[in-house]
Amino acid sequence: MARKKKPTRIEMPLSVSIDDVALVGFVSGNIKSYQLAYNLNQTFGIQLAKEVDFELYNQAEDKLYPFSTYYYYNENYNTLYFLIETRNSDGLLLHPAINAYDAILVIAHGNYQVVENTITQYQYSIPGVFICEKIMLNKTFRKFIEDSFLLDLDIYLQNLKN
Repeated sequence: MARKKKPTRIEMPLSVSIDDVALVGFVSGNIKSYQLAYNLNQTFGIQLAKEVDFELYNQAEDKLYPFSTYYYYNENYNTLYFLIETRNSDGLLLHPAINAYDAILVIAHGNYQVVENTITQYQYSIPGVFICEKIMLNKTFRKFIEDSFLLDLDIYLQNLKN
């Protein structure tokens, strides 16, 4: 009898590029990030879970700033999800261009565009969310995403894998 071949396992991506990422901003009022993660999980069948904080490096101060983060990797679609609070516990803002949002969902690889469209299309189905929209990358914010944020996200992914 022939042996069954093991299914090929897709390796989790360990880097994110500007060409494979979508950003969704959430205004959720008074709900906490864990409640937002739970509501997104329930609404969209994903499994965001609390992970170590994402640390953003501030080159001018040579300092890392932590931001509360929830993470999920969908192996079937090879898609990464990061729900990151836009303000840390000290009140520091992730970036001025996203100051209107309480949290951002970074969707990378796989079917990121489909997920982004689905989430924004069904925004009124997410309990506790007032606004849910695609974040457009103006020149300044795009530079921040490319030059700083995604580099720090790559380091974060490397640490998650280890």
